[in-house]
Amino acid sequence: MKLPLKARIFQYAVQQQNEFTMKQVMQDLAKEYASESIFSEKQVEEYFDSFLGVGFFKATRTEFDADGNVAHLYGPATA
Repeated sequence: MKLPLKARIFQYAVQQQNEFTMKQVMQDLAKEYASESIFSEKQVEEYFDSFLGVGFFKATRTEFDADGNVAHLYGPATA
């Protein structure tokens, strides 16, 4: 049975050894969730905002990606 998208994003974040971007999460989870209407950039961004708000993970830095777009990187929240 597949996890709900919000739970799967949290699981993904916990399992990461390095920083990650929302774009990476979208790419990595697309195979599992692309056919679901809830799987959209807007919805994933809302989930990210909620996880950031409660401190499950944090924004670590901001940089430009290979295409020249702003990319926010995230990592685990540490005490």
